[in-house]
Amino acid sequence: MPELPASARLALWATSHLAGRVDHATALARSAPDADHTAGAGPWLDTWRSLGERVVLMALPRPGDHGDLPRGDDLRDAAMSAGECVYVPGLGGGLVPTTQEYGPSGDRGLSITWEHHDSDPVATHVLDAWSIRETERDLARLVREATAALEQGPAPWATRGLADDASARLDTRRWGLPSGLHPRAARVLTLAETVGELGRLGQSAPQDGTSAAGIDARLRLLRELTAGADRALARAVNIAGLHLAGLRPGRDD
Repeated sequence: MPELPASARLALWATSHLAGRVDHATALARSAPDADHTAGAGPWLDTWRSLGERVVLMALPRPGDHGDLPRGDDLRDAAMSAGECVYVPGLGGGLVPTTQEYGPSGDRGLSITWEHHDSDPVATHVLDAWSIRETERDLARLVREATAALEQGPAPWATRGLADDASARLDTRRWGLPSGLHPRAARVLTLAETVGELGRLGQSAPQDGTSAAGIDARLRLLRELTAGADRALARAVNIAGLHLAGLRPGRDD
C-alpha cells in the first residue's frame, strides 16, 4: 500500500505531542509504524517543546520547486536531496530523513534516521496566508486540466482505469493519523495523495498507442500532475498541523 511520506506522519504526530495531545513515546511510534528502527527525532521533539515551539511543518521539495521550505541553505540542500523534510517555523531548523532497508533477503527491516539541519524561522504572516480552500481549488483545477489534456489524442490515457487502481491502493484507514484533524485539510490531504499516486502509476504504466512525441507529452503532464499533488499534500498537512496546534483560532480557512 502506498504510504504517506515519513515527513507527513512526523509533522502531524510531533505537532500533536507539542500540543499536549499525545505523549513523546506515542508520537514517535505512531509517526513511523512501519519502521523497525528510528533515530534522531526524539531529542529534537524534546528540545522544541522545551523552547516553546508549537507546530512542526513539512515540505516535499523537488528541483525547481522549493515548496514550503524555509530559507536556509543547510536545510534546503539536504531536503532537496532527500525530497522531504520537517521543520519548525518559530525556532528555525528541521529534520531530514534517511530511509534504509537492512537484514537478509526474506527478513528485511526498515530504518529511518532523522538528521538536523539549520534554517531560518518562518514569519507568521507567511503561515497566515496559507488557505486550504485555495489549496483544494488549485488541486481540482490541476486535475481538470490534466484530465482534459490526457484525454486528447487517439489513445485516451484515462481508459486504463488507473484512477480506480490508485483509489484501491490507498487505504487511508491504515495511515494512522492523529485524531482531531481539520476536516477539510484531511479531505484535501487524502485527495492529494490519491492524485499523486495516480500520477505515479500513470508514469510507470505502458506508454503505447501514440507517437513518441505524444508519449513525451503525456509523461510531462503526469509529472506535473504528481508535482502539483505533492505541493497540495504538503500544504494540507501543514494547515492541518496549524489547526492541531491551535494557531488558527476561529478560522475555517
